[in-house]
Amino acid sequence: MIELDSSSWSLSMRTQIHFGDGIFARAVSFIQPVGKKRFIVICGQSAVKMGYFDQIKRDLNAFASTVVLYDRISKDPTSVQVQEIVSLIKDENIDGIVAIGGGSAIDAAKAASVIAPLGKSVDDVLGGRAKVGADKIFCIAIPTTAGTGAELSRGAIITSLSQNIKSGVRHDLVSPDIAIVDPILTLTVPQDQVKITGFDIFTHAVETYISKKANPVTEEYSLMAIRSVVKNLPLALESKTDMKSRRQLSFYSMMMGFNLANSSTCLPHRLQYPLGVLTGTEHALGLAALYPAWVKLTQVASEAKFSIISKILAEELNIENQGISNSLMQFMSRIEFEPCLGQFGVTLEQCSIMAELVDGALDNDPWWTSKADLTEFYRLSL
Repeated sequence: MIELDSSSWSLSMRTQIHFGDGIFARAVSFIQPVGKKRFIVICGQSAVKMGYFDQIKRDLNAFASTVVLYDRISKDPTSVQVQEIVSLIKDENIDGIVAIGGGSAIDAAKAASVIAPLGKSVDDVLGGRAKVGADKIFCIAIPTTAGTGAELSRGAIITSLSQNIKSGVRHDLVSPDIAIVDPILTLTVPQDQVKITGFDIFTHAVETYISKKANPVTEEYSLMAIRSVVKNLPLALESKTDMKSRRQLSFYSMMMGFNLANSSTCLPHRLQYPLGVLTGTEHALGLAALYPAWVKLTQVASEAKFSIISKILAEELNIENQGISNSLMQFMSRIEFEPCLGQFGVTLEQCSIMAELVDGALDNDPWWTSKADLTEFYRLSL
């Protein structure tokens, strides 16, 4: 139950959602009415191999005059890839974007959708020299993983190769116009990726709950998501065909995208950006390595909320509640996901270097002060 006090808050969501088992087969019925005729489909090689591109191309060819494929998205989309997409959009006079895949494909599509109308380079936007304008290319997101929530969030994380940074393109218009979420598509994801992306849902739930920008609605969704992930991720890892658990993970992945748009994340996400650039590790894998240290160092700054999270973990794991650090480690042990920075080749010297590179909305985190030293988070994660 949502408990309300005298504080005021705001929520927004501009994305039209279509959710359900097998709904990808009906994607054309949601896309055709928007009136677009010239499409680019953005995905990675796996979406092509699984036949998703062929299926959506057949559907689009029923009414579209152009269907162009861009399938060179890497696990962390780069400024070069987004710039190539922007160039294709201009050359082919594209008026509709369809992204099929995980957060990388969707983030690349979202970034291109707002950068293409600007007439500016991707690096200009990432470097802050150009701002998102009032126009965008219509964008449809079809996630094939359950984790990032990119289908509802209003940010796109892109790695700038020229500036050697990870940076976000953030604006209300960055949100996809349509999200088509079919849990069946997640059945093709390798089990190690189910684990990594599932943990991403957990981090989004925890951080949007702890965040200073949290409100009663996002808090309630966060607690529901935490409970569901702790219960359903182990089940999804035990059985590749357990649709009930996959359905729950897809739903709460999507809803944490809503939370990200309305509450935002805390320090772990900011700490991961320099780590990802340095080591090339996947986003949620880096988060998992950082999470025990973040919880240990910051729990005193939000003691009541961390206590509630710990209680939920203990209940779902059927363990004694001995505090958030213990509960977190028990959960990570249960899903056999306990990485550390040393496994990525990070050195003690690099900890202080990465700490100097951390940037963004750090004050979302209740622990943060302007004089804080972030080196300890990395050091404890080695």
